[in-house]
Amino acid sequence: MPRGQAATRESAREVVEEFALGFDPRLPMEDRLALADRFLREGRNEIARGRATSNDVTEREGYEKVFHALEEACLARLQKYGIDAPTTHDGIRRGLTTIGDVRLTSAFDDAFAALHVLGYYRGWGERKKTDPVVADVAKSIESIRRVVKRS
Repeated sequence: MPRGQAATRESAREVVEEFALGFDPRLPMEDRLALADRFLREGRNEIARGRATSNDVTEREGYEKVFHALEEACLARLQKYGIDAPTTHDGIRRGLTTIGDVRLTSAFDDAFAALHVLGYYRGWGERKKTDPVVADVAKSIESIRRVVKRS
């Protein structure tokens, strides 16, 4: 097997393991926010590295990490509201709708569509669509952090 394929397979396994950790409903809010920061940082780096080296797989994995950064932050937000952490994308969206956070629900929808579905699964990472969503994810995480830190 070519060296690049083995590295990509190992990277994909690590990504899956990290994402599975995030869906642990017992993970505390502070840990979720730390995981969100890590996913956001790593995702942005992978997007930039993928673009710089014309590596589509790396760029796609970056989109997925940025999306999961927002997921982790949303889970922390739901926990702050007293809702047990959902274990599916649909459950997270239902939770955001339940708490009435229209802006965060919209940001989640945009990230799901542009980063998770189109950028990662379909490989249609168009910068004019993905870059504003990545920036909005970062803003949403900071907004969530302020809410979670309030007593």
